[in-house]
Amino acid sequence: MLFRSGLSVPFVGTDNVTAAYKATEYLFSNGHTNICFMSPPPKNTSAIEERIEGHLKYYSEQKTAVNNDLWLTDIQSTIPDQNTKSNIEKDIIRIKEHLENNRSITAILAVEYQIALLASRAIQSIGKSIPEDFSVVCFDAPRTLLPDPFFTSIHQKEYEIGNRAFVMLLDFILNNENEEKVFLDTELDNGSSVRSILPR
Repeated sequence: MLFRSGLSVPFVGTDNVTAAYKATEYLFSNGHTNICFMSPPPKNTSAIEERIEGHLKYYSEQKTAVNNDLWLTDIQSTIPDQNTKSNIEKDIIRIKEHLENNRSITAILAVEYQIALLASRAIQSIGKSIPEDFSVVCFDAPRTLLPDPFFTSIHQKEYEIGNRAFVMLLDFILNNENEEKVFLDTELDNGSSVRSILPR
């Protein structure tokens, strides 16, 4: 079910503001305040805009200044009609140059798993590694049966979203009354991609 602000239609989805807040809080708890927020262009993409809002909200509550120059919000290859080998290579180069030109960055908050993979390739290309040189948190890294996932990841409750959406849509079709909007919380799975840089 799609959501557009201002429309009186049922909606169920992820609380992206709280999700990004949670990811930022986790990075702060490990000493990372110079965070590269990495995403496709956020304009007219509500999920990315909401994740930026949550990211900024945590900084504000901690009374910590945000350095937007550390952000990289023009990733192209994860946009559906831009997913080409050429764009992937360009994005890896873009990330590589951004990290080399902004050496204060210690962590990356990637709004998509594929962006975390791009970042990983770029980091390897400059002779660096995760988490020794850069910590990474992403959204929706695939869950496996392995006991120690690599990427620390925010996971959306996709199965529950699907079930709730079906019930709400059916109610809307039959009764034309359900205008409920439901925002579900997320889960943070600890992986191996974040290193604490807090003083010991």
